[in-house]
Amino acid sequence: MGDHELSGPGLPSAKHIDWIKTRLRAEPAPVALQYWMKPGGGRPGQTIHFIARHKHVVSILRDHEECLSNEHYDDNLEQLPGGVALLLGERSKQPLCWQLLARALQIKPERSRCSTDVIGDIASQVSAGVLRALRANGRLEFNLIREYGFYIPYLCAERFIGLRSVTTIPSSVRLFTWGRNLNSLMRLRDQGADLMRLTPEMRSSHIYLIWAKLMFSQIFKNYGLRSSAIQRMAGIGAKAYAEQVALLFETTPFATEDTLYARLRRVEAAFSKEHSLSREDYEELARNLILEFVSSFHILIGIAFAKVIDTLNREKIDLVSFSKALEQPEGVYLLDKVLAEDPATTMLFRTAKDDLTKYGIKRGEAVCFLIDAASLEYAEGRPDRNVSDYFLRVPAPEERLGYLNFGPHEACPYSFIKADEAEPEAVDEPAHPCFGQFWARAVLKEMIQALAGPAERRLNLRPTERGAAVEYLLGVPDCFLVEIDP
Repeated sequence: MGDHELSGPGLPSAKHIDWIKTRLRAEPAPVALQYWMKPGGGRPGQTIHFIARHKHVVSILRDHEECLSNEHYDDNLEQLPGGVALLLGERSKQPLCWQLLARALQIKPERSRCSTDVIGDIASQVSAGVLRALRANGRLEFNLIREYGFYIPYLCAERFIGLRSVTTIPSSVRLFTWGRNLNSLMRLRDQGADLMRLTPEMRSSHIYLIWAKLMFSQIFKNYGLRSSAIQRMAGIGAKAYAEQVALLFETTPFATEDTLYARLRRVEAAFSKEHSLSREDYEELARNLILEFVSSFHILIGIAFAKVIDTLNREKIDLVSFSKALEQPEGVYLLDKVLAEDPATTMLFRTAKDDLTKYGIKRGEAVCFLIDAASLEYAEGRPDRNVSDYFLRVPAPEERLGYLNFGPHEACPYSFIKADEAEPEAVDEPAHPCFGQFWARAVLKEMIQALAGPAERRLNLRPTERGAAVEYLLGVPDCFLVEIDP
């Protein structure tokens, strides 16, 4: 126990995490800080190594990936009700799910969904439509996060995936909404219309977002779900999400439209025969794919949008200038450059499958990568960081390799790896196991460009005096008030 500088019954608090970041960035600093998570909840004690320096995070994630396990995500999810099985752990048939996804996306090559063009077109259309509606209703002030940032990903999921709207408002959502609106009132913020008075589509986007908040913000910030309260909160969101996805499969007829759901239906017979899958096994794979896809759209894209807007506002970067810069060859990587300042992913857990002697990590011990601290260190260390047009300069390929927001394999962000003689097992596997990564940049780009749109259609948004920065609720962006110049 003498080697552990901190200990507790669960993960460190936000205050202690900040202390850990400061300690690991001091000079001289240890490679890792050990934390002892005490036994509890039927689980043994656990050593967690916190790592915050960029060079160590990148080295371990990229050079020693085969020594790391994410099986603890399976353990967490198995404790939740609703049969939820996100594709995060090692016992979740992940390779087979990726093969199914690739097969569904690649059918009818002239309309292949492996490219980001289709999702980009959808995002452009729905973004423009939402802004037209905001302009038409005559409002001068609205919440850019709730009414745009998390709404556009929902509409994209509806058209790209085939997601269904939520027809009733669950009691758990009503309670959460009441608490959120009370929080808004106490802060003297008009943070958007009450959930009960929204249009059906907007209401559904809020409900999915609330479920995602309950599920993701709790699961991935608590290694092992030590707290029964956290387990219950995560379980509410997970169960509701799973039931809604099940409803999609149970009540939607065989569709002819070009959604991911329809494509999964069209490849069902051939894929099941090829892999000797029963109808129940195939349904489980397909439902898990839809669940992972939908949730990554709601959380990954929505949070990343809020982070981009907040950083541009803080750095006083004109939205129109940034939008034009995105049009440069490979300009989409400017989104990664901005997100390096404040990434959507704040921490990442892994468990060591083998000893990592160089880093003092033993087999079976946990590793927590403090992605936000490592990413900020990398961003602040860029030699041209203080140049006035820094955020308008497309990053070079070697610079991109240091970005961590969309995962530690930025060199090939969209590609599916094709099998060859050297690696026959690589057929249809993606470059990185993060669903949202392949489409997030395309959606974010269109959302930004719609806001900055042509002069004759531009809303000329500016932060209100009451909304100078993005505000958070449960660790998720919740409010950024803007007003429309008449």
